[in-house]
Amino acid sequence: MTTAPVPERLGRRDVVALAGLGLISVGIPLWMSAAAGGIGLPSNDDWVYMRGALSLFQTGAIDMPGHTAATIGQVLMVQPFLWVSGGAPWAFTSFGLAMGLILALSTYLLARRFLGTASAVLVAAVLLAYPGLVRQMATFMTDVPASALGTLCLLLGVSWLQDAGGRLTLIASVAIGLVAVSIREFAVAAPAAILVAAWARNRANERALLSWATVSLIIGIGLILLVADSSPSRGAASASEMPLSLYSVPAFMTLAAALLPAIAIAAGRRINEFQARHLLVGGGLVATGMVAVPDGPLLGNIWAPSGAVSDASLSGARDQVIAPRLWVLSEQLALLASVLFVALILRWGWRRWSRMGSPSAALPAALEVAASREGPLVLFLVAYAAGLAIFGSFYSLYDRYLFPLIPAAAILLLRPFGPSARLGRSQAFSHAALAWLALSAFLIAANSFAYDAARYRAGDVAVRMGYAPDTIDAGAEWVEFHASGTEVPGIHHYGLMAYDDHWPSFHPCAVLSNSPLDIPGFQLIREDRAAYLNYLFIGAPEPLYLYGSTGPGCPAPPQADLVGPASQARTASAYTGPQTPKMGIGPGGAP
Repeated sequence: MTTAPVPERLGRRDVVALAGLGLISVGIPLWMSAAAGGIGLPSNDDWVYMRGALSLFQTGAIDMPGHTAATIGQVLMVQPFLWVSGGAPWAFTSFGLAMGLILALSTYLLARRFLGTASAVLVAAVLLAYPGLVRQMATFMTDVPASALGTLCLLLGVSWLQDAGGRLTLIASVAIGLVAVSIREFAVAAPAAILVAAWARNRANERALLSWATVSLIIGIGLILLVADSSPSRGAASASEMPLSLYSVPAFMTLAAALLPAIAIAAGRRINEFQARHLLVGGGLVATGMVAVPDGPLLGNIWAPSGAVSDASLSGARDQVIAPRLWVLSEQLALLASVLFVALILRWGWRRWSRMGSPSAALPAALEVAASREGPLVLFLVAYAAGLAIFGSFYSLYDRYLFPLIPAAAILLLRPFGPSARLGRSQAFSHAALAWLALSAFLIAANSFAYDAARYRAGDVAVRMGYAPDTIDAGAEWVEFHASGTEVPGIHHYGLMAYDDHWPSFHPCAVLSNSPLDIPGFQLIREDRAAYLNYLFIGAPEPLYLYGSTGPGCPAPPQADLVGPASQARTASAYTGPQTPKMGIGPGGAP
C-alpha cells in the first residue's frame, strides 16, 4: 500500500463519463425491457418483494411470504414510486433503474477517488459488463439496490477519510449503509469498513464522532434484524447440502472472470515483479480447487449457458443461450483469470510478509493496511467475503451476490503502485476481455428479457382460455406471485417443477413448457413455435408449449392451437419430469 496524492478535481471529462454511464445504465435495460414488453413483470425471485410492497401500498400490511433478505428498506423506499404510478407495476422497474443509476455513478465516483478518468471508466465498464447485471437493473431484486447503496456508502466514507467532507459526510455514509443493510444483510461490510478504517488511523479529534457513529450503526443493525426477524412471513433460506468449498471455489473464479479486464492491466503493470512461484502456486491452487468443483469454474444462477436461472423457471429444457464454444472459452478465461488473480494476491501478500519480519508484526502491519488510503476498500472486500463464507457454510451462494465486490476489487487492481511496465499487450487483452464480458452480458440480458415476457404472455393466453391464474404454471414467478397461503415445500407431488409443490393454493390445470411434455393427464392445447427470439431482437425463434390437465377440478382442455410456421417446430426429445437444478442455479432458497 502507498500513500497516494489527493485525488484530482472532477472536470469536463468526468461530466461526459458520468453522462455516458448514466445513459448506459438506464437506457439499455429500459430499452430492452420495453422492447420485450416486460416492464413491471416479476423476474427470478423479485415476485416476493413486489407482493410485499404492493400489499403495503394497498392495505398497509406486508404480505411477503418466504422472504429471506432484510428487505424492509426496499419495500419502504419503493412506496413513493408506487404512489406516483398509482400502484402500477412500472414503479418496480423504475425503482430498479434508479438504483442501477446510483450504482453506476457511485462506482465511477468512488474509482475517481483513487484513479484517473480512463481507469475509473474501466472500473464502471467492468461492473456494467458483468453478465446478468443489466437484467437485474430492470427488476425488483434486492441485489442491485443493496450494491448501489453499499457503494454510495463507501464513496461518502472514503471521501470523508480523504478529508473531502465534514462530519455530515460520515453520518450520511453510515446512514446510507444502514439503509443498505435493511435491504441485504451482506451490505454491513460497507459501513463497517469505513468505521474500522477511521479507528485504525486513530485521530484524537475524531474519536467522539466515531464512537457515536459506531454505536449508532450497531443499534441500527440490531433494530433492522429485529424488525426483519419478527416479520410473520420471514422465511429461512434453504440449507445447502454441499460443502462451502463447492461454492467458494467457483465464486472466486466467477469473480476473477468478471475482473479479467482489470486483472490484465494489473498483471501487465507488475509483470516484471512476478516470480515463478507466484504463477506456480496460483496454478496449483486453481487446479486443486477445480478437482472439487463438479460443474465447472463459474458459479451459475444468472451467468449460465442456458440463460438466467437456466431451466429452473419452467418445465422442460430450452436452447442454449451462450453457444457451447463461447461457453468453453468463458470457462477457460475464468481459469486464466483465476491463476493471474491468485498470483497477484500472492505477490502482494508475500511482499507484505517479507516486510513484517516476524509474526508479532502482523497486527501493526494489518493496522497499517487499514489506515492506508486503500484501507477501506481492502477492509470491505475482506468483510464482505467473510460474510459470504459464513452464509455459504449453511446456504447456497449465487453469482449475483458478487456484484458489490466488483468496484472495490477493480479499483485495487488498477491502482498504479510504483513504476509500471509497458501496457500495450495487456491493454489489448483487457479490451478483448471486456468485449467478451459485454457480449456475454448482452446474450444473457436479451434472452432473459425476451424469455420472461414470453412466459407471461403465455400465462395471459391461458387466462383468456378460462383458466384461473392460480391454476396456471407459466413459470416460477407466475405461480408464486399468484399463490396464497403459507409456503410449505413438498406439500404437493405433482411431478412437475419443485415450485409447484410449495403452495397449498396451487392446482395445475394449465402448464407451460419449454419443450414437449410427456406426462400422464396433460394434453397439448397450444404450441407457439415462435414465442420469442432467443436474443430479443435476433436469434432463432423459440417455442413454448401449453398443456391442459384432463384431471378433476380443471376445465376441459380446448382444441390444440398451433401458432407459427411448421418449419419452426422443435424436434427436441419430450420432457418427462422435473429438472434438478445444478449447483447455484434456480430461484428460491435464498432470494
